[in-house]
Amino acid sequence: MPNPNYRTGDEREKRVCDMLRRDGYFCGQARGSKGVVDIFACKPRQTLFLQVKGGAKTISSSEWNLLHEIAALYGALPILADFPEARRGPGGGSIVGELRMRHITGRATPSTPSDRWPSRPFITDVIAAAL
Repeated sequence: MPNPNYRTGDEREKRVCDMLRRDGYFCGQARGSKGVVDIFACKPRQTLFLQVKGGAKTISSSEWNLLHEIAALYGALPILADFPEARRGPGGGSIVGELRMRHITGRATPSTPSDRWPSRPFITDVIAAAL
């Protein structure tokens, strides 16, 4: 039986992939990966490298910077997808919060609070066209 944390992370990654597929992306997961890229997604003229975090889990400055560097090397957009409102529900089950995606636009400085690291909201082009 898989580790509950692995299962929860996999479910969140699948949720992100499903949303991206609805917006026309081809997606793949790096299942069981301990690396910085959990999901790759692409469509013509756009490639995304995503790190998925849930709940209280946060990305470290070194992970942030590595994702930024690897994406730049391959011409991809580095995206942090997280569920900041995820919490434990009654009986200990996880309640998944709303998905938030941020485009990492620069390197993180460890001495700076993470909410001030360089990023901007990421909205897929299909969602943006509907706004």
